[in-house]
Amino acid sequence: MTASDAEARGGAMVAADAAASGGTAAAAANGATKSPSPPGHVPSGVLPMSEEADTAAPSTPREYLVDVANMLKAFIGLNVMYAAYAFSKAGLVRGIIGLLVVTYLTEHCCLLLIDVKNGLPASALRRRRNAAADSSPTSDALAGGVTDDSQHSSDGGMDDPHGGGSGYTYADIAGAVLGPAGDAFVSAALVLTQFGYCVGYLIFMSQTVHDLVASAGSPVWAYVLVPLPLLAGLSLLRSIRSLGPFSILANVTLMAGVFAVIVYIGNHFRWAPSHPPLSSLPLFFGQMTAAIEGIGLVVPVESSMRRPSEFKGVLRSALVVLTVVLGSVGVLGFVTFGADTRSIILLNMKGSALVSIVKVVLVVGILFTYPLQLVPVIQALETWMESDSPFEPLSLNSAFSSPGASPRAASPILEEPEEEGLGRVGGMAHSHTGEYASSSGSATQPASRAAPGDSEAAGGGFGSVFVSDARRVLGRFLIVAGTAVVAMLAGASFGLFQSLVGSLGAATLAYTVPSILHLKQFGNTLPMHVRIKDYFILAFGLTGALLGTLETLKQIALIHTGEVAPQ
Repeated sequence: MTASDAEARGGAMVAADAAASGGTAAAAANGATKSPSPPGHVPSGVLPMSEEADTAAPSTPREYLVDVANMLKAFIGLNVMYAAYAFSKAGLVRGIIGLLVVTYLTEHCCLLLIDVKNGLPASALRRRRNAAADSSPTSDALAGGVTDDSQHSSDGGMDDPHGGGSGYTYADIAGAVLGPAGDAFVSAALVLTQFGYCVGYLIFMSQTVHDLVASAGSPVWAYVLVPLPLLAGLSLLRSIRSLGPFSILANVTLMAGVFAVIVYIGNHFRWAPSHPPLSSLPLFFGQMTAAIEGIGLVVPVESSMRRPSEFKGVLRSALVVLTVVLGSVGVLGFVTFGADTRSIILLNMKGSALVSIVKVVLVVGILFTYPLQLVPVIQALETWMESDSPFEPLSLNSAFSSPGASPRAASPILEEPEEEGLGRVGGMAHSHTGEYASSSGSATQPASRAAPGDSEAAGGGFGSVFVSDARRVLGRFLIVAGTAVVAMLAGASFGLFQSLVGSLGAATLAYTVPSILHLKQFGNTLPMHVRIKDYFILAFGLTGALLGTLETLKQIALIHTGEVAPQ
């Protein structure tokens, strides 16, 4: 999008705000007219989308495919590797039905979140962001500000239907509807879920390497320690751009892995599905919810589209592709390996040098993806280290604020000279289940604001590549060590840990919070059947999270006591 387009969009919104504040004072007093509508449609009477969004020509097929590809990046990733294991906990029929139900509810709740955003006046979101600017300087990545380079406008910002180029996020919306507590809760849930995915990555690598070396005498947890020195070093990288090539490598290796899995199953296909008990269904819920959750990306992707009104079709197209991929690999893998389906389907693939090469390639790809996924956790820690109070909100999204908007915008911990440091990211590219790969924004701070101990950054050398401030180095080392400790304590089952992450974090973000926001935002203006539906989704999310967490912890405990062998 050109700069003139952005100016026109901003001008249109200024006019809209003026009209709203002047000619419709009664509506403004109520925050906005909150007429409910089906998910995915802007409620009547609320702040309209930009004039450009209403009048722009329909997207070309190429533009539409790009939007679908960006949306698909939110959902697809390592979930393909444990889809068959999820089906082994549900059975063939229950698994297919469960996959369709989870996909439908995910789509519905994503659209609920967009409805809530469109039901808020721009002034409410701006007030929320300005209020946060007075208290905390962290970036939008913590708030679910997920995007990638292809989603930025030409000036490095993200377009938004509310104008001004501000990329509003999941936590912004929660903060506008529920106050600071909502912002903090969503931010914390995103960070903790992201930490869980990083732990899952370590379990995945340790299990796969253990299988490759066929070392029956050594425990799987010992292999968690192998990549730690490299991961600790990568976590110290100053610039997100430095990690870009690793993200491309990871995407290529994942595609190769999925293709290899499908080919292998085709060559070894047999009909041998098992019949798991109903009691294991909560494990399926946790794993499939983790596999499909990507709600942290929907607001930035919708905001960045030239025609946000096409978002529903983009989201649905991406979810259809995801469902076909997960369903195909899940069903074929399950009916082929049955009760012997491993938590990582690669572990079922034996007997050839080509299979071993595929495993090595995937491990390398995941190894270099791990630092990207760790970025929001690093940002959370460094924001807390810099904050005046440990109880301040974690999200501000200052990367999309105008320079100087916050009196603390030049944080010595978060800001980097001439580069976007890990604490200052323009956005995040969310992979399959809330997993974020950072993209770069534009640097706005002068070199004179370098962090203490990082003064050599301006002149190149070691400090221009890696952070050197002692607090930051120690903090990042501790985060990496923390993921390793949890990975060793969690047991050897990648699938079970993904179920735990899905039940504790993904279900909350995907089902519980959107339904609460929708009920809170539109209240009694919702028809009775819509309110019943929202309460049903809320109950579904809470019940599934509780049962999934309890069953997963039970299975992990059985593995630790030796009563059950890890899969």
